[in-house]
Amino acid sequence: MYCRKCGKEVGEGATFCQNCGTSTAIDKNVLIYLDSLKNKDAAGGETTVKTASKTAVKKSAEKKLSPVIFIIPAGVLLLLLAVGISIAVAVTISPKAKEKRMIKSAEKYTATQDYAKAVSTYETLIAAHPDNIEYYKALAGVYEKNSDLLLQVGNADAAADLYNKEFILLDDAFAATQDESINTERTELVSLLQVRGFRSDGTKIITAADFNEPSVDSSRSYSAEEEKDIALMTSIREAVVSTYFNTEVISAGEGLREGRRIAIDKLFDGNAGKVFLETYGASSFDDIRKSLSSEEALDAAQIYADVRGCTLSVYCGTLRVGESFEAATLSGGTYGDWAVTEAPVGFYTGGSLVLASKAAADAGKADGLKEIIEYVTLDSTENGIQYGIADASYQVSEESKPEMIEPENGGSGGTIELWSYSYELPNIVEEFCKKNPDFGYKVNVTVIPVEDGYQKQLDKAIKNGEADIYEVEMSFSHKYSQSSFAKYAIAYEDLGIDFSKSSEDSQTADYMLQAGTRYSDNKVVALGYQNTTGFFIYRRSIAKDVWGTDDPYIIKKKIGGGTGAWKPFVDAAEELKAKGYAVCSGTEDIQVPVLNSADTAWLIDKKLVIDTRREKLMGFTKQLYQNDYTNNTEMYSDAWYADMSGSGSRQVFGFFGDSRFIKDVLYKHCGNVPENDTSVAEAVGSEILMSENVCTPGILDGQDIFETIMTAGSNTKGINTSSYDNEINALWVKQVDELKYGRKTKVDAIEDFKKEVEEQLGFTPAE
Repeated sequence: MYCRKCGKEVGEGATFCQNCGTSTAIDKNVLIYLDSLKNKDAAGGETTVKTASKTAVKKSAEKKLSPVIFIIPAGVLLLLLAVGISIAVAVTISPKAKEKRMIKSAEKYTATQDYAKAVSTYETLIAAHPDNIEYYKALAGVYEKNSDLLLQVGNADAAADLYNKEFILLDDAFAATQDESINTERTELVSLLQVRGFRSDGTKIITAADFNEPSVDSSRSYSAEEEKDIALMTSIREAVVSTYFNTEVISAGEGLREGRRIAIDKLFDGNAGKVFLETYGASSFDDIRKSLSSEEALDAAQIYADVRGCTLSVYCGTLRVGESFEAATLSGGTYGDWAVTEAPVGFYTGGSLVLASKAAADAGKADGLKEIIEYVTLDSTENGIQYGIADASYQVSEESKPEMIEPENGGSGGTIELWSYSYELPNIVEEFCKKNPDFGYKVNVTVIPVEDGYQKQLDKAIKNGEADIYEVEMSFSHKYSQSSFAKYAIAYEDLGIDFSKSSEDSQTADYMLQAGTRYSDNKVVALGYQNTTGFFIYRRSIAKDVWGTDDPYIIKKKIGGGTGAWKPFVDAAEELKAKGYAVCSGTEDIQVPVLNSADTAWLIDKKLVIDTRREKLMGFTKQLYQNDYTNNTEMYSDAWYADMSGSGSRQVFGFFGDSRFIKDVLYKHCGNVPENDTSVAEAVGSEILMSENVCTPGILDGQDIFETIMTAGSNTKGINTSSYDNEINALWVKQVDELKYGRKTKVDAIEDFKKEVEEQLGFTPAE
């Protein structure tokens, strides 16, 4: 079989041409024609055409019509001709109709992967309507779809050519329309290229051919030492570039890291990653080498030397003899070696919801409650806190510990009582009062840690009308938004918030809306400001060693991302084990993903229900333990943290977590984090803000977290909570461990779990 576009031979059963990416599907009419040739009448040499309407065709052929002769007077004939001409003119297609027809054709070509015709049609539309920005964007989308298809069949060069055409198209689009949204398109394209393993300077894809030979100043002579510098730096440059762009073996980001390692090896006789260099002004590498003893070089472990000469020659193609070294960046860890992809199941890791008291609204504080609630949970403009969290201009923290928050010019309307289990929300409200100095209320802060009896004290305060705005953790939010205490909360819309418009404008995460909707009247009474949709965080270098790629899309397929099934993950664990790696640090790592991906709550109508997904945690945990797929660490132990930096008993492939986990845990324990990498954005409840921003922390080598979160969010549910999740989860995990270590059978473990829930919490199993 041969490709209908490029003519190259295509393997039997192939869906797409491996050379140009064209679909091998054949038009139905072509199939009919080919079939007709096969059925040629041997005797008469005529063709019998087999179509869906062959009966009608046969009847039409058999029917014999007698000729009828009409005599038309000349005058009538002229009249008919005139009318015919008029009709022909009248049915001429208007330009607008022609444009619509072309749009439909272009969309059809795109849907059927006939990209050549789609490109041609959009180019015609752009030529006719050069100021229509949508046609440029549609054509850019065609280039991306075609490029992705080419990558799937292994034709990276052809894909790169199309991506470069897209850059040119975006330049043309901006020149023709001056539309600022083109900058967003360009940013998204650059991010996509990073994920696909390409490197871009924002105007084109960079390849090894783009680098010039290091240049020297021909107007001067060089000393013997400087000549040695030139030779060594040229050698380094060649090693870095060749490794950096070896796409068959290594991705762009890993290539740069590997290239730097080669450079350090050349400079310090193999002591890569074990040398600490401060800014030296020496004129030759030998001087630098002599300034450090081998012992000092080895003792400075966990430091990663970044050579300025190497950097300049790789990025600029220019050699500067005698240039000093840049200050070193830290090493001896896993910083920059991580990527994220969708986990096998959709899950949330925790987070909080914010509610307002009906009693406080009835007491005349509704206007103040409305302003704070909107600022924290719904405002997706630069006036809301989520805007700052998403672009990293505001860092969620407990740095300040306010007791009474007083606006500079306001506060005369009374006091709002704010309750929380941490100082994160009070810090946000303090920021609100700074931005709104005329706010009419003071805010009195009460913070009680969960472990110190927060729920018990909060319940009392709510009943007594002493908690006006209060924050609850997702693990016990059900009680306050959907169960016994939901009646004390005021619906957001009853505060005067145009909720349908606000939630649509911000595109609030679905799981959060589900968890914050009161059952009794189907009104939203609680939302949060942080999005805790979970994902899988994995080591790029390990992925490359085991599967030859670190592409998040391919790793997602490898571990069963988004499928709802854990078998692909277990299969991947077996492959990792064969290469000497652990899939996770410990079996505890899978507990949150499994427990929080359940389809139903633990309690339904006050009866205990064991969801099938949660039940699978037992067998899954035992499988991981008995097959030695993990290092069997405990979460938050020293051994668990050591696995993040790569210094544990066995290198670990990945962890489950959310954006907070990356910022608050992984950044602190991965090692070799540069001092200047201090600003990390977090996921927010507003998906529109995440779509308009990027979160590309250095720890992920520039990958955008938000893209993965929005994809995983479609599979994340907030309908599986109950008022006693913390207590029931603890009892379940206890029995999971009993089965894991072989102390009980699964049947006995489940029966003991049911007994403990009934004895300690009073809930009997559903029939």
